[in-house]
Amino acid sequence: MGVVYKAVQLNLNRLVALKVVLGGPLASVEDKARFRIEAEAAARLRHPNVVQVFDVGEWNGFQFLALELIEGPNLRRWQQEQPLRPRRAAELVAQVARAIQHAHEHGIVHRDLKPANILLASVGSDGASEPELVPKVTDFGLAKQLDGGADLTETGCACGTPNYMAPEQVRGGPVGPAVDVWGLGALLYELLTGYPPFTGATAAEVMNQIVRDDPPDVRTKAPDVPRDLAVIVAKCLEKLPGRRYATARAVACDLERFLAHKPIAARPVGRFERAVRWVRRNPVPAALLFVLAVGFVATGSLALALNRSEREQREARAAAEAATAEAEKQRKLAEGASRDLRRALADAKSAHKDADAALSAAGLVIREDVRTLATLPGFTDPALRGDRVRLAERVREYRDRIAKRSGESAEWLDNFADVAHFLGYLEFTNNNQDAAATEYLTAAAARDRQSKLAPGDPEPRARRAHSLLNAGNALVNALRLDEAGEAYRTAVDLIDAICDDPNATGVRFKQSADTWQQIGHLHRLRDQPNEWLRATETECARRRRALECAAVELNGSYLPFSLMEAGASEAHRAKALERLNRPDDARKAHAEAEALFARSRGSFPK
Repeated sequence: MGVVYKAVQLNLNRLVALKVVLGGPLASVEDKARFRIEAEAAARLRHPNVVQVFDVGEWNGFQFLALELIEGPNLRRWQQEQPLRPRRAAELVAQVARAIQHAHEHGIVHRDLKPANILLASVGSDGASEPELVPKVTDFGLAKQLDGGADLTETGCACGTPNYMAPEQVRGGPVGPAVDVWGLGALLYELLTGYPPFTGATAAEVMNQIVRDDPPDVRTKAPDVPRDLAVIVAKCLEKLPGRRYATARAVACDLERFLAHKPIAARPVGRFERAVRWVRRNPVPAALLFVLAVGFVATGSLALALNRSEREQREARAAAEAATAEAEKQRKLAEGASRDLRRALADAKSAHKDADAALSAAGLVIREDVRTLATLPGFTDPALRGDRVRLAERVREYRDRIAKRSGESAEWLDNFADVAHFLGYLEFTNNNQDAAATEYLTAAAARDRQSKLAPGDPEPRARRAHSLLNAGNALVNALRLDEAGEAYRTAVDLIDAICDDPNATGVRFKQSADTWQQIGHLHRLRDQPNEWLRATETECARRRRALECAAVELNGSYLPFSLMEAGASEAHRAKALERLNRPDDARKAHAEAEALFARSRGSFPK
C-alpha cells in the first residue's frame, strides 16, 4: 500500500518516519481508504507501546502520515526465527498486550498482530550500558473500529495474515477484540518456538489447519518453556472466542503474574475436557467406541451371571469365550468399518474444505496481486499492456471457476464480486471499455444477490454502488451514454438511501458526492446545463456533510482532504453557473471554492 521514508519535520526540526501512499493521486480507491483507516485508527491512540502519529496531510496529491521514527528492527527481523528466553518473550508480549488493551478501549481492533508489525525502540542507552528494547505496535491499515467507523472490508482487502489469523477471521465472520487476543497468543508462540503456531506450504493449507486443528502444545517444540506460560498460550489460542481471555488486559495480567512467580488465572485443559473436545470433533468414532464399550460390559455381566456352579462355571467359561471371540470379531469389524468411515469422511471433508479454501486463498492472492500492481507508477504504461492482458486472462479464468460455486453463499458472492470488480479495473486500464463495463456490472449483480441475504447490512449495497459507478465511467468512455446514465442513477439511489440513515459515516457521503460528480459530468457531455447544475448542487451538499463528518469522526485529522474535495465541488458548481450565463452566482461559487482551498492550505502551510 505504501512506502516509508526517513524524513525531517522542518517546523519542529525532528526526524520522523514518513509513510506515503504509493501512486499518489493515481492510487486506487481501496488503498486511499485503507490509508485513511490507518490514520483514523492510529490518531486515536497515545500509548508508550504504540507508534505515535505526529501529523497527517497531503502534498501534490500524495497522502502521508508523519510517524514516530523507530530506528530499530521489527520483532521478526530481531528474533531471526530463534526462540527467545521464556521470561524475555513474556515481558515483550505483556507490553504489547497493554498497548492492544489501550487500542480496544479506544474502539480499535488491530486484526493483524504479528512480529513484523512490532517495532523495537532502543530506550535509555548511555553508551556504557545496553539499551532497553521497548516494543511498539504499528501498521493499523487493517484496523476495525468497534464504534461503527470505516472498516477495511469496505475496500475488499484481505483482513489478516494467514499464519496469524483467528478461526473467525478465516471463516469471514464478525470479529472483535478476541481476534487480537488470538494474535497475542500467536505472537507469544512464535517468540517461544521460532515459528508461528500454524505453518504450511500454501495459504489454503494454513487456513485449513487454523479452522480444523488444535495448535500444537508449545512445549512439544520448546520443552524448556514453563508450564504456566504454555497454559497462557493455549488459552489465547482457543478455537472459540468465548474460551479465550476476555480482554488483552487479562493476557497482560497473567503474563505479569508469571513474571512475578505468582499463580496464573488460566487453568490447563484437563484430560476429561480434552476427551470431550475429541468427541465433539469426532462424533462417528466416538459413537462406535461407545457401542463397543457397551458390548464389552454386557459380555462381562453375562459371564458373572453364569458363574454360580462348577457346571455353570464351565458353561459360563465356554459361553464367555464364545461371546468374547464373537465380541472380538465384531470389534475388529467395527474398528475396520470405523477406520474406513473416518478415512472416507476425512477425505471427503478435507477435499471439500481444501477446494473451498484453495479457491478462497486464490481469490485473496489475485486481489492482492492486482491491488499491489496497480500502485506501481508504471502499471498503466502502454508498453505493459500485454502483461496486463495476460493478468486479466488469469483473473477471468479464476472468476469463471468460482462462478459455478457461488450459489447463494454470502462468502462466495463476496469473493466473486470482488474478483469481477478487479477484472473490470484491469480491462479499464487496458482501454477495453466495453469489457470493463461488463465486468463491473457483473460484480454489481453479485452484490445485489449478496445484499438480499443480509438486507440490514449496508455494506453490499455500498459496494454495489461502487461497481455501478465504475461501470458508468467505462460506459461513458465507450460513448454508451444512456446506459451510463442508468448505471449512475441506480448507484446514486443506493448510496443516497444509505446516507439517509442517521448513523451514515463521512465515507458514505463522500461516495455519494463522487457519484453525483460523475452524473454532472455526464450532463455536461450531453450539453444539459440545468441538469448539470442540479447535479453539482447535490454534489456540494454531500461534500458539506462529508466535511462535517470528517471534523467529528477523525478528530479533524482528515479535515484538509475533505476541505479540498468540497472546494473542488464548488468549482464544479461555478463552471455549471458560467455555462448558464450567471456570472454573479459563478463568482460567489468560485469565492466559496477558494475559501475552502485556503482553509485546507491553512492546516498545512508547507
